[in-house]
Amino acid sequence: MPFLAVDEITGEFGANGILGLGPSNDKRSYVNQLYYQGQIDEQVVGLNYENPADKTARSTVTFGYLDYTQVFGGEDGLNWYENIGVDHWAVLMSDVLYGTKDI
Repeated sequence: MPFLAVDEITGEFGANGILGLGPSNDKRSYVNQLYYQGQIDEQVVGLNYENPADKTARSTVTFGYLDYTQVFGGEDGLNWYENIGVDHWAVLMSDVLYGTKDI
């Protein structure tokens, strides 16, 4: 699959998102292409963000599976939220906690 990097855009550009990671029925999205070509078994992307100040930890991205070893509590510790957006991410929530901090 071709890969393209762009460092400058002039004029109109109708795309949004990063690498086609968002939910989409568009078969051209990156994740959908991996799936339809048989490179991944599920249309799933796992993102693990680590504290950038912690030089011993590494953030990771997985395609086609979720690495439950990176989730506190493993598979049982993962919280799922339904995406209510169409062709974009949207989660309905009334409150958010980061650790014990209400944000």
